[in-house]
Amino acid sequence: MREQQALGERQQTVLNQALADVARGGAEQKALRTTLDTQVEALAHAHETLASLTAERAHLAAQIDAQQLLLAEYRERLGLEGAPVGGSRQISHEKDTTS
Repeated sequence: MREQQALGERQQTVLNQALADVARGGAEQKALRTTLDTQVEALAHAHETLASLTAERAHLAAQIDAQQLLLAEYRERLGLEGAPVGGSRQISHEKDTTS
């Protein structure tokens, strides 16, 4: 009888440990899901910011192009066709890869 009682207690201990492990796994899963959701939101915000900055950059590049065309037209009217646009350096819309 004592052996069966001891066996029952050991089985109960094993079951309790298994239940604790399952509960801990569920809590870890919930924490990971929360972290993932936060990272997804941050990534979506970063993507929106990038899209906005890309659009702004394109708009500014178009403005610079328009200003350079106007400057070229004014120089042509003044008879300064050979003068460099923008001083001694050309403005590039290409991504700077020097840094």
